[in-house]
Parts: sequence; structure tokens; C-alpha cells
Amino acid sequence: RRYILGAVSDFATASGEGSEGLERSIKAINQIFAKGKLQQEELTGQLGELGLPARQVYGELAKILNVKGKTEQEQTDKVIKLITKGAVDQNAGIQAITTVMRNLSGGGPAGEFAVKSAD
Repeated sequence: RRYILGAVSDFATASGEGSEGLERSIKAINQIFAKGKLQQEELTGQLGELGLPARQVYGELAKILNVKGKTEQEQTDKVIKLITKGAVDQNAGIQAITTVMRNLSGGGPAGEFAVKSAD
């Protein structure tokens, strides 16, 4: 959980959304946890509004779920179908989201602290 909070905090800071972005991101992550699955509503709606690129999250999900496609678009389409069916659980969804957040924020100080203090 510390890793998640660190990634979300760094992303909110890097995106320029500050505390409002942090609150909105945490709300979306909590909704994913509560539902037990990733849905487009949180990904393209709430998190997308904060600047999280869904296409990058789909790419991370494809790696996590071992989804293959002849093209990147075919792979993305398969991941979207899995999300639409409710077949992407909260763990895979949040892992993909936080990985993209960390990559976009350059692995900022909150995430570094979270990783070190989790050991």
C-alpha cells in the first residue's frame, strides 16, 4: 500500500494537480479496490482526466496478463475486452496504473521513500 500511495503522490505532484489530484487519484484507486476489478470508468474517466494515459496502462496490463496480439492495437483491443468483461482484477489493474504513474513521474521522492520504508 505504501508503494501505491507513493506512486499516486508522485504522479499528482508531477502532473501539477497537487492535493486535489492526489485526492481524486486515491478515490479512483479506492473504487477499484472496492469493486474488486478495473473498470473503464476509473481508468479513462477519473484517472484519464488527471492525465494518466490509458494506452500505457493497457500496455502494462498486456504484460501483466500476458495478452498477445499481432499488433499493438490488437493487443489493446484484447485488454479493453477483458476490462469490459470485468476480467481484470483490482490487483492487476492497480499494479498497471501505479507502474505507469511511477514511469510518468520519474519515480519521485514519495515513491522512493515508500519502497525503502516497506523493506
